[in-house]
Amino acid sequence: MKKYYLLFLFLMAICLLLSDNNNTIKQLSDKFHKEKAEAIKIAQERNLVIRETYENGTTIELKNFKGNVPLYYITENADGANLIKTSHLYPGGLASLELTGSNQTLALWHEA
Repeated sequence: MKKYYLLFLFLMAICLLLSDNNNTIKQLSDKFHKEKAEAIKIAQERNLVIRETYENGTTIELKNFKGNVPLYYITENADGANLIKTSHLYPGGLASLELTGSNQTLALWHEA
């Protein structure tokens, strides 16, 4: 009986942790989308670039504003992607996977 009680407590603790984690993720996601929408509105008012891809494959996309300064995400290694053949994964690529990354959010945290 004691084993089942401990198992029950363990499972309840996991459920609570997962539930709290899902709420945190939802809050962060909501905050991100709200800030992004506000940044796009400001950029449109100021006639600033929201997203652009250059000839070398580098892409920039508006992230947010810090004060009056626009902050952009930027891809900095398009040549490296070509070197390791990630282009095979893209639409029209040799792997026929048609991956675009549309509607996906990827975050990288680099702590110096």
